[in-house]
Amino acid sequence: MLYNLKKETETALIDCANNLYPAYVRFVSDKTALNSKDALLIVGNGDAANYGGPVVDHLDPDGMDTDELLYHFCAKLGKLSRSDSITAKTDSVAKDVNLSRRDFLAGIKNGFQVFSDFPLTFEDACEAKYGCRKCIDACPVGALEFDRYLRLDNSKCIKCGICAGVCPVGAIHMPKFSEDAFIGLLEGLNAIKAPYRALVLTTDDRSVQRIPWVHVEMVNDIGMIGSRWVSMALASGIDAFVVHCPGGNCAGKDVARAAIESVSSTVIDGVGRAIYSEQREITGVEMVKGSIGQISSFSHYDSWFNYTVSLKAILKPEASANGLQIYDVSVSDSCTLCGACVSKCPHAAFAIVPEVNAKLSFNQSLCTGCGYCVNVCPEGSIKLERAKKVNFKAVNVFADELIRCAGCGKPLYTKKFYDNLVKRLGREDPMLKYCNECKQKIIYERMFRKPEKGDLR
Repeated sequence: MLYNLKKETETALIDCANNLYPAYVRFVSDKTALNSKDALLIVGNGDAANYGGPVVDHLDPDGMDTDELLYHFCAKLGKLSRSDSITAKTDSVAKDVNLSRRDFLAGIKNGFQVFSDFPLTFEDACEAKYGCRKCIDACPVGALEFDRYLRLDNSKCIKCGICAGVCPVGAIHMPKFSEDAFIGLLEGLNAIKAPYRALVLTTDDRSVQRIPWVHVEMVNDIGMIGSRWVSMALASGIDAFVVHCPGGNCAGKDVARAAIESVSSTVIDGVGRAIYSEQREITGVEMVKGSIGQISSFSHYDSWFNYTVSLKAILKPEASANGLQIYDVSVSDSCTLCGACVSKCPHAAFAIVPEVNAKLSFNQSLCTGCGYCVNVCPEGSIKLERAKKVNFKAVNVFADELIRCAGCGKPLYTKKFYDNLVKRLGREDPMLKYCNECKQKIIYERMFRKPEKGDLR
């Protein structure tokens, strides 16, 4: 709904919406044309109470020229188009707090309604089924538990957002400001030319004085702003990212502040600046021009990919991994290279490379730290630990002599695995040194080949 704007300003806003968000936006000038499922973004000095549909956002153009208003308008549309305000869910979705991410994104197309603002979990993305307990351990009130899938006790939950902030795969979203909405907001901020771009997330927008080209968004609490959000903000191309907790009275401030500090201390000089502030008012934001091209597109289905891509773009070489939720593994000599970790890892962080020796490689950038490899290793050989340095290249973590088929030369298993088989059998069996295909040939020849003189039967 555009209200009391100049004609050229209205035209610019409509062009932005039609070019960038045609699937989500229609313009209404008469409130009688609204229906109960319209979610309104009001741009102008209109009174929100005068409109029939739910008002999900309001943009006051006071003091802005057309260019700056366009910048803020497209940022709002970017946020709303990416399922913000899951205040926007259908009846069927509202009945279940555990839903798929596709259902979550589809909800915005099916109508708006008032919805609970408790955290939402995505069962398909959640890694609790593999052993991850990061959100459960981080919850300050014990509101989360795992029983076949992640369960939230609404009677305990204080909606601080910490569970969303520490989840490495974006399996928990805060409804009124989801991670998808945050990505949409970053995309919207970068869609319009601007002299500089700054984003402030605050728990009280009344305490933020308007600063030209500084976009302000309200959040219920800031615990959801973990290192993933900070790294994505800096990698997106914006010049400054401010997390504002006026007076220091925010339930999740320790998570957000730690994320700001850990990412800021490791970024390439000049890439951008992330700021944590507890001032009552923010009256100025120091701008630092980014020195890299922005990442123009994030995935709305792979939060860990977004995180690692962002870190690759902004981190210094060999940066410290302190506070970045990145993991390394160590493998003890008891490893037999059986391949359980390779076949079971949900992100394919492990691989066995058969060369002269058999080598087990590990890719830090693919590991979310769920711990499944530790649980499935039959020898108890794997130890998972927080990484000290960022190294997103695959590294060899174990190697052993490779036993090859005595018939065709195909890799079979490692020397240690072979020794274990012999130990369990209590003797050496020559057939252990052949692959299945060669074993079948040997058995066939023994059964059907006509004996030649001198053959032993």
